[in-house]
Amino acid sequence: MATVVRFVEPKRRSYEKLNRFFDSLPSEQRQVALSLSDLGRIVGAGLPKTAFGDQAWWANTTASPQGKSWMSAGWRVESLYLQVQIAVFRRRGQDRLTGIRRYVRFLLEGAPGAAHPYPDMLADWLRFCARVGWYFEGTVLYERGRLSLESRSEAERAGVEEDYETCKRELARYRTQGPSPVLQSNAEGATDG
Repeated sequence: MATVVRFVEPKRRSYEKLNRFFDSLPSEQRQVALSLSDLGRIVGAGLPKTAFGDQAWWANTTASPQGKSWMSAGWRVESLYLQVQIAVFRRRGQDRLTGIRRYVRFLLEGAPGAAHPYPDMLADWLRFCARVGWYFEGTVLYERGRLSLESRSEAERAGVEEDYETCKRELARYRTQGPSPVLQSNAEGATDG
């Protein structure tokens, strides 16, 4: 005789446990990757079969009980890897590029819509700016962003200072040298015709 396994959709209350889990994560944590079995254990009743094969089940919407559980806690599904059964969640409003642009605009113009990032995020943004060539933004973040270094280790302070010096140096170099000679010759060639 074959054993029949029937799965019943977890009750809405099960997703309250998932909501509490996301609420309990430290405010400085921006991302969490969980296996679907881990999520099932958090829910307490396992995940429904549709969660293992249907991308739509993972929609960032408050119209579903599962979506509401992470959205109301300030999280969203960033990536879903159904073949390996991993879901990656990111705190809403934590997109680095958008966050940097908004905060720099806020610092320079007082534009609305930017919350003051916590110190670790600000240091991360400064490092990002130094690495990708956003030297102006990195300089503004350091000089006007109220980045507190007191609670950091000596190595962390040195890293932040190095990132700032990189941004400041490269920004000054660009200001004094202007565009690269290749860009200048291309511009001159365009006007000769």
